Amino acid sequence: MNIQSVNSFLSKKAESLKSIKANVTVDGRGLLPRFFYRGQSNDFKSSNNVASIFRQKELSGYTHEYSFTNEYMRRYANDFNNLENNFSRLSYMQHFGLPTRLLDVTTNALVALYFACQSHLDSEGHETDGIVTMFFSNKTQNIDDLLKEDENHLYQSWYMDLVKQFPEGYYEQLSEENQKVYDSLNDFYKEINQSYEMQCLYHDIKRDTGYFADLINFRTLLHPFFVEPSINNERLRAQSGFFLFEPYDGTSCSLENIHDDIDNKVSLYNGHNEPIRLVIPGEKKQQILNELNQSLEINQATLFPDKENVASYGRL
Repeated sequence: MNIQSVNSFLSKKAESLKSIKANVTVDGRGLLPRFFYRGQSNDFKSSNNVASIFRQKELSGYTHEYSFTNEYMRRYANDFNNLENNFSRLSYMQHFGLPTRLLDVTTNALVALYFACQSHLDSEGHETDGIVTMFFSNKTQNIDDLLKEDENHLYQSWYMDLVKQFPEGYYEQLSEENQKVYDSLNDFYKEINQSYEMQCLYHDIKRDTGYFADLINFRTLLHPFFVEPSINNERLRAQSGFFLFEPYDGTSCSLENIHDDIDNKVSLYNGHNEPIRLVIPGEKKQQILNELNQSLEINQATLFPDKENVASYGRL
């Protein structure tokens, strides 16, 4: 979908929302469904919507990532005194340019359009097309590797029973076949939950948050999810900023794997079963930036409200 102006962008966005092919499911954290957007000045193909940590070859594995973030926190320890948990710390490091597994997104489609209209020249010096990707927070997921044995899709019901949200006697009401699936999930859960790695995870969670029941829905650990940053930052507020947390293993997932998984799990699809990409032709970028500035006051100074950017914008 090629965009010619701000109005055509808003029109195409509205059309896309009507044509989406996605079933809505209940978010595991009880959050309402929300739409998110990401603007890019160029179509980077397999690295689109892949967090920066996975685009750094020398930092691709868990070990390197852990060492790198710890070294940053060691060097600038005083900066983290008022940040209460690991996500806040990760958000802070993301803000200052450290490669992390957080991807910047926004709830404001026009902010995404602004970033898609930033200049990016190809190898021949021509302005490239920008793109805006649309995401949905509560898109129904396909069965994943953890659920391969859950042929009857009992996982969610089993987990609800585990946390006692189902009435007493639920198990006895299941068919003999479903009881076998339920038992296999129980065995699988206990094996993972009692592992050394999970005990380390529980220790870190409790260090961050205080009390935490040793009970995790492992399905949620395998899916990217959207998070509102808690750090007090004018830029994030101005940009209606959120993050997409990407929970992949950098040692075993390629850029293509991560890109495809994000598309499958959170990108919006149209009626042709294709991810929705709103394309901004390179020759229209400056015109649309002018419209955003003159009609909506969306510009460098309003989206980056620090002294340096405001002063720099004033000289343009």
